Amino acid sequence: MIKQEALRITPPPEKLSYDDILRGKVNKYKNIRYNSDFTNRYYGRRAFTLAEVLITLGIIGVVAALTIPSLIAHQREQETVAKLKKHYQTLSNAYLMAVNENGPILNWGITADSTGLTLVAKNLKKQLKINEDCGLTIDNNCAPGDKGQFKDLKGNVRTESFANETYYNFRQVDGTAVAIRVIDPVCTSNNDACFEYYVDLNGSREPNTLGKDIFYFRIYGNDKILPVGTGYSPKTPGWQSCNPKTGEGWYCTAWVIFKENMDYLHCASELDWNGKSSCK
Repeated sequence: MIKQEALRITPPPEKLSYDDILRGKVNKYKNIRYNSDFTNRYYGRRAFTLAEVLITLGIIGVVAALTIPSLIAHQREQETVAKLKKHYQTLSNAYLMAVNENGPILNWGITADSTGLTLVAKNLKKQLKINEDCGLTIDNNCAPGDKGQFKDLKGNVRTESFANETYYNFRQVDGTAVAIRVIDPVCTSNNDACFEYYVDLNGSREPNTLGKDIFYFRIYGNDKILPVGTGYSPKTPGWQSCNPKTGEGWYCTAWVIFKENMDYLHCASELDWNGKSSCK
């Protein structure tokens, strides 16, 4: 027979007040003690003072001011590298198609005057996507730089201009401004450049500077297209150097394409074509 005590219903646990919970009063039926850390967390901890918050924000601001500009500059440089490499590929393909259609450049009948320059431009333009054709006009909006005016890598404004009768100018659909100039209409040697091909990757927008957004290529008598400055080290002194302190920036194109960086803007004196190729 079941004892009557076994049928008794265990009485409910006593009701605990909020203060009892905060003090960690023992629940005698479940033998569980409420964590007293709750009390410490909300009642025993001192909040940050206004001065501490302002100091922390100031430190964060200083770190951001030191790092964010360099990160943005690096990102823009990488975008320039990608654009220049893409344009090199586009130009190479266009020139290859022009050769297939018109024969080797030595058979184009180039002359050292505006007629020869127009002929070169005509053969290339057919293979490129052109948005605006300014031709040989002076002070036009198609030329690299700001209407043909540009700066060298040291920041000096150049006296020469791309917008004159010795350059043929046009603008591509991606905004790239182009200037073509005939160098040697004969160019029978593999080392002789027939003409030069200048590009301003972002058109008339700043910085309009050699080695930053203006670069150029040479097309040779053996139908090769080479970025100017191949094999040339930024640390090598000279007016054509990619050293912002000593050079004008004419020979930066090859470095950007083959080394895939613009670190000569930061540590040119350390960079060697056959050695160190970045600031890191």
